[in-house]
Amino acid sequence: MAVFDDFDSADPLQTNSCNEDSFFFVQTPCIIPKDLHFSRMLWGLLPGSLAVFIYLFVVIYIDFIKTVQTNKFVDFDVKTITAGDYTIEFDLDHTQYDKFK
Repeated sequence: MAVFDDFDSADPLQTNSCNEDSFFFVQTPCIIPKDLHFSRMLWGLLPGSLAVFIYLFVVIYIDFIKTVQTNKFVDFDVKTITAGDYTIEFDLDHTQYDKFK
């Protein structure tokens, strides 16, 4: 880079010279008046708290819906008893089947 080519050369602070390749930085602190501290903290806390509340509401609501649907499925299963509910299945050997005939 052309800007940093002569960076290691003479120190501008010792020579008190600035040229077209010199940089000038200005830093200023962000000073907040004391009377605005509380309102800034409050307005920063509100969106965060709202996001947490919405997250918890959605998670609890989804869990509630899941539980309700599970209970509805059990109710439906109990109300629709069929012969298949009382059927058992087991394997027979050929010798057992011959005895059964």
